[in-house]
Amino acid sequence: APMTYNIDSPYVELPTDVTKRGYIFSGWKVTESTDEENIHINTVFTTENNKLNPDSPTEEDTILANITVEAQWTPITYTVEYNFNATTYIADDNPITQSSHTYDAASPLSPNTFKRNYYEFAGWSTTEDGGAVYPDNANVENLTDEPNGTVTLYAVWTPKTYDITYVHTDIENSKTPEYSPVVNTE
Repeated sequence: APMTYNIDSPYVELPTDVTKRGYIFSGWKVTESTDEENIHINTVFTTENNKLNPDSPTEEDTILANITVEAQWTPITYTVEYNFNATTYIADDNPITQSSHTYDAASPLSPNTFKRNYYEFAGWSTTEDGGAVYPDNANVENLTDEPNGTVTLYAVWTPKTYDITYVHTDIENSKTPEYSPVVNTE
């Protein structure tokens, strides 16, 4: 419902308790005004300066007009932290640690620089023991809606597999040995 005011109103206070997921309210912008001389289009009333004064001490500051205001929003920013998710690793001169992201703006995760002996990097998980949800360099969006929040992604590792090739010199009497693969899981 529209808000109303008149010459007898001490001032009109625009609400500042409005919310939008993933955004911070930054004020009200005038989009229509029947008195553009005193209330200009694109004027912004911020959370600190959110009052219209219809009965100002001086006539020229008196504001009496029909106006339409539109909420102005600033998207939150958040940090993605990268966790190696293993006890041993190969040291890297430039390990990735974190990247910054903005709500509603798709942006790539930092390229993986972690290395682990006998394992392949399979992607990133949102939990320590989960499966890969995001591949390397994946474009992500809206991982959290908390202002200045932090999201931790965990590296997912799969053991490398190796082939054993048997070469027989006596084909008639040869038998391929049976074996059970052994994987070092640390």
